[in-house]
Amino acid sequence: MATKNVQTFALILGSVLVMTVVWLSSFRLGVGNIELAWHVNFDRFVLAVAAGIAFAGSGALIGATSAHIRFHILGFTIVSTASSAILSGALWGLSWGVIVPSSAIVGTLTWVIASPVLQYKKNTNLWSAALLVGAFSLSVINFLLASSVGGTFGKLVYWLQGDLLEASDYSFLALVLSLALFTWTLISKSKEVPASLLLGLGVGVIGPIFFVACVVPFFVRSLIKCSGETRFLTSCAALGALFLVLADSIPRLLIGGYSPSLIIAIGLVSIPYLLYCQRNRLLLDFPSRGRGIIEAGIILFWSVGSVFVLFHLVQFAQLAA
Repeated sequence: MATKNVQTFALILGSVLVMTVVWLSSFRLGVGNIELAWHVNFDRFVLAVAAGIAFAGSGALIGATSAHIRFHILGFTIVSTASSAILSGALWGLSWGVIVPSSAIVGTLTWVIASPVLQYKKNTNLWSAALLVGAFSLSVINFLLASSVGGTFGKLVYWLQGDLLEASDYSFLALVLSLALFTWTLISKSKEVPASLLLGLGVGVIGPIFFVACVVPFFVRSLIKCSGETRFLTSCAALGALFLVLADSIPRLLIGGYSPSLIIAIGLVSIPYLLYCQRNRLLLDFPSRGRGIIEAGIILFWSVGSVFVLFHLVQFAQLAA
């Protein structure tokens, strides 16, 4: 019991310390320039912390199951295709009355076509990988096009893919609400209402970045053995806040002040991790050495490819600076 308490305390303290260092060093300000970091980064930092607590806290209450992964994969695919439909309509100069129902139809068709991923079969991970690669590619294209579209449609797509550009003085209010709702989950016997409100708050402030709610609980369970619900929820909240702060700050630190949509940074890390978790479960229930090798190859290819792309982006940013 004492060891588990120490692990939880160390995780929370470590998360707070790392977030503080990241906040002070993002935008290449140099660690220690507190006044400038406060004016430039604080609202954005606070909003990321609030959303991280909200998403990870609600995800921990929902539960870390293999079905949880597949629902998030399907949701990511639907959001990506619907965002592409919105941008396509905006580029064609269509009105709201056409774009909204069209994007809803595209999202519905995506649900119908991609819904087999919800079935738990031996080839589920291969289908998941195909959907994730397609959805991630669309997310990158959507991010590049949203800036050229601009206006309300551009902001809507940014929000759908995770955006902290609207951080303002209200960010601190979001953090207060997030902490209040999270405290409610700890003391309440019925978790459904506060969990739903937490999830709604996270979506409201930065968009439907549900991968945080999926990845963090899995990672916490693999990192420390939290038998108590309070320890598990608290650990997830701390790591969720850290996860979103890093997803926002590291690209800005590496590339030079600007970052892509959160879903792009999160996807680079989350996609191979989720495929790895699902692969382990599937190999237990549907043993196959050949399929296991193929899936391991996909995960390795994605991981190496991500490192390759990030390296060249950093090199380009340094040459342009």
